[in-house]
Amino acid sequence: VYVAASEENPIETSCGGRGYSVAFDPLDGSSIVDANFAIGTIAGIWPDPALANRDGVGLLNRRGDEQVAAIMAQYGPRVTVAMAFNQSATANGERHSLELTMRSDGWAVTVPQFRIAEEAKTFAPGNLRATADNPEYMDLVQHWIQHKYTLRYSGGLVPDVYHILIKGQGVLSNASSVSAKAKLRLLFE
Repeated sequence: VYVAASEENPIETSCGGRGYSVAFDPLDGSSIVDANFAIGTIAGIWPDPALANRDGVGLLNRRGDEQVAAIMAQYGPRVTVAMAFNQSATANGERHSLELTMRSDGWAVTVPQFRIAEEAKTFAPGNLRATADNPEYMDLVQHWIQHKYTLRYSGGLVPDVYHILIKGQGVLSNASSVSAKAKLRLLFE
């Protein structure tokens, strides 16, 4: 690993290696842990800029399409890890995603390939405070309610995204407004 940075310490830290840079949120859901909700860890992995045919170093000014892998661990009743790899990180040159579950005898592949349907009937509306002064976001939330979508929102990105992955459908939103800025960060989440 060349450099790493976390949500808690967003300064790039040299790790002395080469090949990849890692950004991570070690404890996503810290505000819901006291309620005993599932929480998790999120990590994004980018190649060294030389491998991505671009100037620069580390994580600054990176684009999402340059990411080679993403990992999301969920700590709840089960410990699971969702992993996604882009085409440059797989032997067959195709994108791939899967789930591993920790068992007493080791890790097992429990979902060999995630698939998300184009149509959804559940929604996880992050940053609902923004509906107060973002009429478009209010209209969108009202659309989901009027069309009888089922609300699935925990307050943690990991459990909400994991719900969509496991159910194979769903909508996650995180709109902002003048008075309620969105918290989503590309590198960490």
